[in-house]
Amino acid sequence: TAEFRAEEVALDGEREIVLSNRTEFALDLGDYTSATVLSVTLGGENATYSNGKLTVTDEFKADVKKHGMQTLKVTVQKDGKYYNVIASVLVVTQEISDIDSLTAALTPTEGSSVVYGYYRLSKDLSSNGWYSVGYAAKWSAAQRSNADLGFRGTFDGNGKTISSWFYGDGLFGVVGNGAVIKNLTVSGSITTNMQFVGGVLGWSNGADVINCVSMADIDCMGYSG
Repeated sequence: TAEFRAEEVALDGEREIVLSNRTEFALDLGDYTSATVLSVTLGGENATYSNGKLTVTDEFKADVKKHGMQTLKVTVQKDGKYYNVIASVLVVTQEISDIDSLTAALTPTEGSSVVYGYYRLSKDLSSNGWYSVGYAAKWSAAQRSNADLGFRGTFDGNGKTISSWFYGDGLFGVVGNGAVIKNLTVSGSITTNMQFVGGVLGWSNGADVINCVSMADIDCMGYSG
């Protein structure tokens, strides 16, 4: 097997792909976009790159733990030299544009008690009915306090607002360790006999909540926020 020495090139800025229902995405690598590609990995998983298009595997799309900011490594040959091109790529699991998609994204699949992935709101959302992630109200105290359960992904509100009537667990219900909720405003009202109540979330076990505002009117018997 022939060996070669490759010069490492770190590209400036961040790139992004929104997975949705596709596996191929336009991605500019600057001067190296049209170079001869020898190998590609994204987040440590094999991928392909050709003529400005990045293709990921179905397995990578399904492994939502790997979504979010990842490192793309592309080894290329250009003008008789070899380069390891490194780029930061934000992998967005899904852009949320309606209430049904929001509920589906925040609710664990059947047989699971945890949600991963990187989700981004693309518009303001409003619901005329009561909004609830549903599962959280049924959980025991032990489940609610388990940092390994609940929403453990990243949700970027993108500066948008979600308005509704909420049950006591707010928008996200139970939020587990490592979760990030950012750039979001929640408005509406909450009426409940629960003790621990929030507009953004009902219970947090180590999440980072960044640049979020709750403008919900809360009527409860205990602690609220």
